[in-house]
Amino acid sequence: MERLEWARFGERVREARTRAGLSPDDLTLREVCDPDVVQRIEAGDLAPDRHLVTYLEHQIGMDGVLLDAWARALVQSHLAEGGPIEPLQRQAWQLREFNPGVIPEFFQTEAYTRALGEAARPLEASLSHSELSRARRVRVSSHNACIQPYFCVVVDESALREEIGGPETMREQHLHLARMVSLDHVSLHVIPSGTRLHPCRSGPFRVLSFSPHRLAAYVPAPCGPGQLITEPGLTAAYADLFEALKGEALSRTASLELLESLVPESETEPKQDAEPMADARDAGGHVRVVR
Repeated sequence: MERLEWARFGERVREARTRAGLSPDDLTLREVCDPDVVQRIEAGDLAPDRHLVTYLEHQIGMDGVLLDAWARALVQSHLAEGGPIEPLQRQAWQLREFNPGVIPEFFQTEAYTRALGEAARPLEASLSHSELSRARRVRVSSHNACIQPYFCVVVDESALREEIGGPETMREQHLHLARMVSLDHVSLHVIPSGTRLHPCRSGPFRVLSFSPHRLAAYVPAPCGPGQLITEPGLTAAYADLFEALKGEALSRTASLELLESLVPESETEPKQDAEPMADARDAGGHVRVVR
């Protein structure tokens, strides 16, 4: 089934290229694509990533059709193969997540992740949480932002205020989150405590966009793999629910100001996170990103 999906996609690429009067050589761009890569894609022997498909679509002039065909093949082949959600997430161009209780995993520091794991599995405290978290997370980075997914996150205010792992862990976590949400491809929206018309007070969910017309939803589970949802009516319902939650949340600017207000004043610099970024404060005491 997986091989069949990519063979169908390859045929779409061949048909589109032929109609445009192009040869595989015409699609060559050094360090991006060469004729052999095009031929392997058309034969169904290579499952390309989103960035390569975007390049081919631009060169052929398909206006979104090729990207939709690729997204269908990607999702269907993942369903046929099974396996964890992480490889699929890395191919999304947009990730939208609502989490009512904790900071989403994409933005967690190692100390925060470890504290969550120790609370959930107190008898497994000796496990290497850093290795586990690195394996499951799509890292948010300031590097190569043009090929990063766009992250839009909605959280309840309690997710920012609840102390996980102690004051220093939370201080480091707040600083790291403030750095990340200052990036152009990250947006944070906080639903204030006491919001009366809260659209969803239950658990977290995630909406993955692979093309303008191809979505998937993912509902994490407390233990083991979560549920991947691909039925169009349900994925559209999750996307609508996310927009309703975002509508009840603070703006991006107000959310960042709330987050910054939670960082305690201290002359002690936090330990540097894995990302090669530094933080500093302006005259008003706000965290700003230094590149």
